[in-house]
Amino acid sequence: MSIASIVLALMPNLSQAVADSIAPDQTNMGTLTATEYAKGIRVGWNVGNSLDAVNQVNGFYVPGETNWGNPAITQTLIDSVKAAGFNAIRLPVAWSKFSDSTTFTIDTNWLHRVQQVVDYAIGRDMYVMLNEHWDGGWADNRVYADSAYANKRLRAIWKQVGKRFRDYGSKLMFAGTNEVRKDNYYGTPTTEALAVQMGYNQLFVKAIRATGGRNAYRYLVVQAYNTNIDNGVNFLKMPIDPTSKRLLMEVHFYDPYEFTISTDAAHAAMTQWGASGASAKKATWGDESNVDAQFGKMKTAFGDKGVPVVIGEYGCILKNTSDNPAFRVAWDKYVTATAVKLGLVPFYWDNGSTASGGGGMGLFDRATGKQAFPDIVKAIVSQAPAVAIRNAVPSRTRTWARLESGSLKLHLDGIQGSVAKVFDSRGQVARTLQVEPGSHSYALGSLPSGAYVLQVQTPQGMFRQAILQTP
Repeated sequence: MSIASIVLALMPNLSQAVADSIAPDQTNMGTLTATEYAKGIRVGWNVGNSLDAVNQVNGFYVPGETNWGNPAITQTLIDSVKAAGFNAIRLPVAWSKFSDSTTFTIDTNWLHRVQQVVDYAIGRDMYVMLNEHWDGGWADNRVYADSAYANKRLRAIWKQVGKRFRDYGSKLMFAGTNEVRKDNYYGTPTTEALAVQMGYNQLFVKAIRATGGRNAYRYLVVQAYNTNIDNGVNFLKMPIDPTSKRLLMEVHFYDPYEFTISTDAAHAAMTQWGASGASAKKATWGDESNVDAQFGKMKTAFGDKGVPVVIGEYGCILKNTSDNPAFRVAWDKYVTATAVKLGLVPFYWDNGSTASGGGGMGLFDRATGKQAFPDIVKAIVSQAPAVAIRNAVPSRTRTWARLESGSLKLHLDGIQGSVAKVFDSRGQVARTLQVEPGSHSYALGSLPSGAYVLQVQTPQGMFRQAILQTP
């Protein structure tokens, strides 16, 4: 038996030996408030219909990454998303690949695969929002009488996930649930259904904080009922958190649904949107003023009170008509721009499909990473804020890096063999260089006047940042 086989065989037992709770550790977690932290996210992208893809097996929903037709997620895909201008991914996950469905013990290999995908993004210095997604809907349709089962299952999942990712730094967020609702009802929730879902939020925060370590300081995302904006404004009570100012809240946005997500024959003709759309080809509601009003509510109710708002999903399908693509671009651009203007954090929903007429919302070819719709990608990322400068912390790092007459002077205290990248104010790579042992000066050539962020990744995978200013 090989050493690798022995290690894999022991992994379930080793995972059980990890302490349920350890002392709080603020290393690599920073001191930013949630509002300050959220400003670091330019625009996010969902790896939808992959790790959240479930099939029913013996009456139980079991996740499998390729169940719904998408290929396995690769480093190439994540690199393409990063290169396009997104600096964050939302990673929807169904966690019910259990080795023991009575105790809700997650299969070790599934944990390992999810961690591998998380590392694809974290290794590229991206933010990751890791959630518990629909997962067969086991958290839905609960009332007081049977909520104990869902609470037990949710607590077990987040305890294991929390322990597995406890040593990750602040770029990793957890999001407790997804679009939890009762009886597939999209209207005003009953008091009982609302209480059950709010209970999930509180249970999630408590479960993660209880694992200790860096999770005591991790930024966490809780959801409005059904991630609906009006339900958030009218009903969401933020959970009690022993760690101050580390909570964000999440809603989703698909207004008007007749245009954005409906594949019903009755809505096939709804191919246009906005003030310039023809009335016969668009919904009777949901134009630009609706976007302004809905996002404005979130800013007032939460953003202005120190709770950043995450638009965890938004996007619109491609319909099979010649006029639809232009209006689709216009919707994505306007929604992104309005969110950014009001301080909301947008994450585009990509389900992997790039086909027209069948609910496709994919922006990238999942197999190659190539942009399938560069016009939409450009429309979205062009509205994203230039946040890299705001995120850098020059007070501790400026002494080891400076610009002198077009040359970069580095003093890296023995961490040569690193890769250094210079990012412009849009977060795009302006220069890449290899830091060689014994060398401290690197010619950068002509850079346009302005502010830049230097980021150095050491061979150990750690990052250092500094702000650079050209004349």
